[in-house]
Amino acid sequence: MKYFETEQDAKDNISAGITNFELNDIQTSKEVWIRVQIGTCESVIEKITFTLNHLSVANIIPPIEICDEDLSNDEEIVLSDYIDDLVTNIYGSPTYYLSEADAKNRRNAISATRIINSDQTFWVRFKQNGLCENVAPIHFIFKQSGKSSTLKDVTICKGTTTTLDAGPGFKTYEWLHNGDKNQSITNVPVGTYYVKLGLNGCFYTQEVKVIEAEDPTIQSIEIQGSTVTIKVTGSTPPYLYSLDNGTFQSSNIFTNVTLGTHTISVKSADNCLPISKEFSLIKLINFISPNGDGKNDVLDYSQLKSKINPKFVIYNRKGKLLFTGSEANNYTWDGKLNGKALPSDSYWYIIEWTEPNSTQTQKFEDWILLKSTY
Repeated sequence: MKYFETEQDAKDNISAGITNFELNDIQTSKEVWIRVQIGTCESVIEKITFTLNHLSVANIIPPIEICDEDLSNDEEIVLSDYIDDLVTNIYGSPTYYLSEADAKNRRNAISATRIINSDQTFWVRFKQNGLCENVAPIHFIFKQSGKSSTLKDVTICKGTTTTLDAGPGFKTYEWLHNGDKNQSITNVPVGTYYVKLGLNGCFYTQEVKVIEAEDPTIQSIEIQGSTVTIKVTGSTPPYLYSLDNGTFQSSNIFTNVTLGTHTISVKSADNCLPISKEFSLIKLINFISPNGDGKNDVLDYSQLKSKINPKFVIYNRKGKLLFTGSEANNYTWDGKLNGKALPSDSYWYIIEWTEPNSTQTQKFEDWILLKSTY
């Protein structure tokens, strides 16, 4: 098989023929004659016409900046989204490659959807109508803004405000709830806020919450004699405790508490206004003299009305029930049975109750001396 400049040269089978030629802007086409002969068989001579054509042309586009908007350290791109900028009057569908060599050799084509996590270049093989296929690169620059390390959720007391500061290091700031473009904002009440942080030509929108501090809850007040133990839940420990507006202490136990009504106050680590609750230590009485002089005339346990499941009963020495305290009689005994004064004697009584928000029952049993005028 040989190639020749002219048909006659092919017929004459002169010399070795030609092996290559060049087309250029001056000579844009050329006819070449091919002579094929097998053994002693008659040769076949055919004309081949070569015509110079130009490569398709890509536009020069700058590197494309891809911002990682959610700081996930990667971003999805679709290469076909950028073809209109790269090539005009494209013919057919382009194909995509990881290297120039693969693009030129039509091998290892990739999908148009890619995930990038750094600067990367892809190659496109494309064709324009009436022109030859060509390849061109698309450069991507992977960029990120940043997240504020100082902007954190904050807890504030009821009815107060705070300052939110996104911290230094960003080129731009924009608080989306009011458009403020400062690094920090003041007088911020409870709510959820967003700040758009600009850096490296990219933006990241960061969320921050201002949370109302939860009040602690006095779960129980346990009384053992003159020792009072406070149990608290909720809010933010550790808690501080105060008795009757005294100095706050870290211990939840108070000793040598006197008889009568008291107020316990508790505040959490949020250091907001304390919450308070009253409790009382009931004074136990062992003598009454109902003579009308205004002194020790009655056995008064009316404080039981503020307790849970109160009980107040009195028996004589033989175990006969003489009195049962109730709301109706104000948990107060005047030394009488059915309106009649009882004789002077010792009587047995039982008193018990549970403090509000407590699970422990207080119970006392003792003798009381009744000195009657009967």
